[in-house]
Amino acid sequence: MTPKIIESLSQPGSRNNEDLCGGVGGCVWVMDGATGLWPTQRLAGASDAAWLVAELDAALGSLDSANADWAPLLASAAARAHEKAAAICDLAGCAPFELPSASFVAVRAQGEEVEFANLGDCILLWRGLGGRAQRFGSCGVTRLDADLAAAFATGLAQGLPLDDLRQAQTAMARRHRTLMNTPEGYWILDLSGIGTPHVQTARVRGPAQVMLMSDGFYRLVDVFGRYDDDSLMEAARTRGLAPLYDELRAMEDADPDGVDRPRGKPRDDATAVVIDFS
Repeated sequence: MTPKIIESLSQPGSRNNEDLCGGVGGCVWVMDGATGLWPTQRLAGASDAAWLVAELDAALGSLDSANADWAPLLASAAARAHEKAAAICDLAGCAPFELPSASFVAVRAQGEEVEFANLGDCILLWRGLGGRAQRFGSCGVTRLDADLAAAFATGLAQGLPLDDLRQAQTAMARRHRTLMNTPEGYWILDLSGIGTPHVQTARVRGPAQVMLMSDGFYRLVDVFGRYDDDSLMEAARTRGLAPLYDELRAMEDADPDGVDRPRGKPRDDATAVVIDFS
């Protein structure tokens, strides 16, 4: 089974792109970094989250990402990033919400099968030839993000000022971040590597068509409702990613304060890659 990248796209929502699309050999991945909720930068690069996904990408590119078991592979990548981060700042003196994390989703060829991996809230859609799109993976952060959006919508309905709502949203996001890599919250990739044993994996028989994306691109489905999984995958293959990206930005820009479609950020980084395994 050989992967063929049909198309990829990765664009920032604002100043820095904290998403990343990478791969090595027969393996392709998408990462979505989350910067720590702290007013000053702790690490290096354009942002802490951009630094983290770049370091994880470099580590995975130098490891046996095409064949190694996912949990130890991701743990090794996290350990390498931790070693470099520890040379930059005092990690022991940082609260969890101060440090970056990253969602991770990947696909790779394994003989005549296609293997999926997920840790966090990136999205993997797949379908066999002639079949309908199916989604693989789940994450507790999806529920927490829904709670965040619901609280924002409730505040709007009560007539609270937008500035007050944004402050409350940040405070709630910090509380959610304390649940990172706990059973009560969600499992994700970070410098500690604590979440890596919880990576979700599955295999399907090839040939298969796969679409990986960050949750920012998936807003076309779960925030704006423009597509469902099947129609999004079909549109990506027939129309391409660029027109879908333009649709996404037009809808975000038409609702800049998130009044009609409550969401964490007015704009989010958006990344997607379409792959064939045959």
